[in-house]
Amino acid sequence: MDTDKFVRTLGWYRVARREALGLSPQTRAALDAYAAGVNKFVETHQDAPPLEFMILGINWEPWQMADSVVVGKIMAWDLSGNMTSEVLHLNIAARLGDGALATLFPQLPRTTPPILASPDAPVVRIPGADQLRSMLGDVAGGEVGSNNWVVSGAHTTSGRPLLANDPHLGVRNPSIWYLAHLSGGGFDVAGYAIPGTPGIVIGHNASIAWGVTNVGPDTEDLYQERPDPNDPRRFEYQGAFEAAQITIEEIKVKGAASLKLQVVETRHGPIVTPVVAGVKQTLALRWTALDPGHLLDALYRLDLAANWQEFRDALSQWDVPGQNFVYADVGGHIGYQATGKVPIRPGGMSAGDTPQPGWDGQHEWQGYIPFDQLPTSFDPSSGMIVTANQRIVDQYPYKISNEFDPGFRAQRIQQLLSAVDRLTPDDMTRIQMDVVDVSAAPFLSFLRTLPVTSDRAKRAQQLLRDWDGSMRADDAGPAIYWSWQLHMSDRVFHDKLGDDLYHDFLGEASFEALYDLVRSPNNGWFVVLADPFHHGRDDLAALALEDTLNELSQRLGPDLATWQWGKLHTVAFPHPIGEVLPMIFNLGPFPNSGSFFTVDNGPFDPTQPYAQTSHPSMRMVVDLSDLEATRVVYATGQSGQPFAPHWGDLTSLWLNGGYVTLRFATVRQGSLEGTLSFKAR
Repeated sequence: MDTDKFVRTLGWYRVARREALGLSPQTRAALDAYAAGVNKFVETHQDAPPLEFMILGINWEPWQMADSVVVGKIMAWDLSGNMTSEVLHLNIAARLGDGALATLFPQLPRTTPPILASPDAPVVRIPGADQLRSMLGDVAGGEVGSNNWVVSGAHTTSGRPLLANDPHLGVRNPSIWYLAHLSGGGFDVAGYAIPGTPGIVIGHNASIAWGVTNVGPDTEDLYQERPDPNDPRRFEYQGAFEAAQITIEEIKVKGAASLKLQVVETRHGPIVTPVVAGVKQTLALRWTALDPGHLLDALYRLDLAANWQEFRDALSQWDVPGQNFVYADVGGHIGYQATGKVPIRPGGMSAGDTPQPGWDGQHEWQGYIPFDQLPTSFDPSSGMIVTANQRIVDQYPYKISNEFDPGFRAQRIQQLLSAVDRLTPDDMTRIQMDVVDVSAAPFLSFLRTLPVTSDRAKRAQQLLRDWDGSMRADDAGPAIYWSWQLHMSDRVFHDKLGDDLYHDFLGEASFEALYDLVRSPNNGWFVVLADPFHHGRDDLAALALEDTLNELSQRLGPDLATWQWGKLHTVAFPHPIGEVLPMIFNLGPFPNSGSFFTVDNGPFDPTQPYAQTSHPSMRMVVDLSDLEATRVVYATGQSGQPFAPHWGDLTSLWLNGGYVTLRFATVRQGSLEGTLSFKAR
């Protein structure tokens, strides 16, 4: 119910209905045909409903155009997160002062590469962040990232480009992806579709190939609103009170009366306070996805694009979620294009990092960065483009985000690409499975040698000295390292932030802050407030190492020789009904390699370690010299139905670095498993 209330308050479906009306006639015709196909399938399979429908006792409602549009809103939410960051920043500043923000959210040393050397375009205490993060559960991936890269023929054995992509999303089952080859009606395109929408989101046609990662632009702002003391449906703006829009949402409840939810929207967006526990201020959310857009128009045109210009023309309509697109074509060209509606804000590069007054008119968005001024590159002299959610450029006139990935994955990918003179598809797949964490080096440089007293701590140090930094499932090194990271964060930050704020802060943010702090061994943050006798980086690191050994001895036993990362770090693919019937609906858990900053990505929730929470949701390698040899895999299988032949049949391949071939022109030469035909009445 909480999730329904939150989604209805934001108004995803209200926006989707309006957006559907503004799409091009061609896109609307495609959506109508898609809906007709979905509904015809349901009509002809009434005797075999999905297992979930039978268990829950619910009936199918006919698919509509807006249902396809709202899928884009779900993806946009999945790839957003600045709203919770704004709340966290404000909470920390209220407790420790504004100066603490620079320490806890550092701009890391720029030793990691931006996507482009230079773009071609010119140049109040508010608790409840955890409630926001957890409310949508499996919908929100959390700590999501992605990798893609493209290299020109100058770097390949074939003399033609190679393109690779692996988007990182929250673990889930069924998969968000569905492999398809669409042929007909002017389309001939193959790759990954998202069930619920027509078209290929990531893949290739006969002329071009593309892949995406998340830009992570700041597209959400919270505004503090002042209601009229005499009428709570009116809100102050520039000295006057103006009426809000009131909507009544009906939430049907099985076996009970429907719930009527009142949604209040100001000029900035819906008031989210009633559906977020602990928030007392009246907060409205402005988010680019709550304005009608043209995402499906962009997708329609993208699948038909035959060259760089048509590709960019299509992406000019890709409004949310903002993505880093890499491009390659059969003519040998490569390119990059950033997309998305990114607000232009008054107040400089930090504007929008915390909730702002909504009543004075001083913090209003001033439009969006024009598409022609978004970063782009075509046939760069390096012959190589790597994106892994890192900052896009070093010099840029607009704020895109202050929360880019630190760039360790991008750094590792570039290292591996540069180490080979002539790259092959095998090199691409090897890189996608790489689990070396380059961010570990500064920590290991002192952790391996700091003074310790116990024999087991000395044995642990020897294991770390023998370890190469690879986050392999069969190695003890990653288990010691990541447990130590958690305990070191606890020693450094917990007593200063308090329980609630520390819980919200712990994760990539705390690891990045610690990465910056350890360069200064005598920094004032390295102190135990309850016992100032313990101070300095190495003293706290030694205490954290003993904490680690206590934890792992309880989890894995006293013999360090038997410890393995995969005994802690597992990946499972939970189904929404899996909490009730896990043996039927869930896949896993499986021991797995990787961690937060590895190319083969494997982050976990540090408040509930060490089960993996996000994963490379699919992998793809396209060789532009041979479109019949595209390599693909994703974590579950084509079917969403338990016990079906293709339920979970790709999981073993995905875990072990295997792929299947996605044919293109020769697809009909393969073995045919079945056909589905719809006939008009």
